[in-house]
Amino acid sequence: TPAPVIASLRFGASEGDDQWLAADLSLPLSERLRLGLAWSRDRIDTAGDTFDSNDLEGRIDWQFDPAFSLLAAWRFQGQKQELEIEQYRLGLAWSQPDRHVALSFGGGQVTVHPRDDLPPQYGIGPRSTDLSMWRLELGYQGTGLGGFASLEQFRYDDDLSALGRLRLLQYVVAPGALINSDLLLQRQLALGLYGQY
Repeated sequence: TPAPVIASLRFGASEGDDQWLAADLSLPLSERLRLGLAWSRDRIDTAGDTFDSNDLEGRIDWQFDPAFSLLAAWRFQGQKQELEIEQYRLGLAWSQPDRHVALSFGGGQVTVHPRDDLPPQYGIGPRSTDLSMWRLELGYQGTGLGGFASLEQFRYDDDLSALGRLRLLQYVVAPGALINSDLLLQRQLALGLYGQY
């Protein structure tokens, strides 16, 4: 049977008027090649100002062997002219009917932009730094219960830890960069459990 096309659209809102919208598309390009596209936008409302955070990802999975596949992915997070995080990664996955392991490595760049209203004579421009990352994922699928665990580690060439917590930066850095500073992860662990009935 041909591989299915999978599409989803999700929307949510919180009591603080924050909203999010997400869409995913997964479609086969051939018997062994699959394209995945994902997009989401978080709209954050704070003190009368509204900020957007976008997340756009495209990936290609190539099943070159019944048990092994390669992946290549590109991802953009943040907001143009405020905080821009661009990543790319390559990885290898091993899959069996009841378990899988995936390991990927990547890099990219983070760009932080200054406020639009700064006097030009200050000569403050955007600041960029390179990043590197790796990701490990383990998964298991039983007869009715399954789960996964993933760990991601990020390293930035320049220390950006003060972004979002140093009050003085609010006068220099674009407001959207400060709001979206939680996108600058150092380490992320995710655990999931699901059932099928």
